Amino acid sequence: DEQELNKANIKMALNGAEIVEILLGRDDILVILQNKDTVINLQPNFSRIAAILNTKYRGLSVSAASNDDSYDFYSRSFFPTLGVNEDPVCGSAHCLISVYWSNIKNKSTLKARQASLRGGNVYIKLNEDKSRVSLSGYCAMYMKGTIWI
Repeated sequence: DEQELNKANIKMALNGAEIVEILLGRDDILVILQNKDTVINLQPNFSRIAAILNTKYRGLSVSAASNDDSYDFYSRSFFPTLGVNEDPVCGSAHCLISVYWSNIKNKSTLKARQASLRGGNVYIKLNEDKSRVSLSGYCAMYMKGTIWI
């Protein structure tokens, strides 16, 4: 619903955070915020995010450039309509976020920090035409199983 997907509604869902830009991916919404501290300290309203996502989008991610040499950008990802208010470290969201920052920073290799409570580093490499994104980093085992085909 276009009414839900406007800057004022997204700003309310992000409890008044200053929005620099809103981009729409195939499955997700990417919101660029003013700075990394805004990303880190953000207190999102998950009910409002869910209303914005409705059934058209899977999730909403926020991101901002880093102001130090440790990382190229910071991010957080929210998927309340999927039962995950905040994904601790979201690989699929970084496929969208990394293409944005690769274009802004004119780099094909990036280092990101997902600033969730658990948090994590994501190391990113994009191919020449940015049609493939490779992600690496340390992960936490959350499930182990066997699949029979």
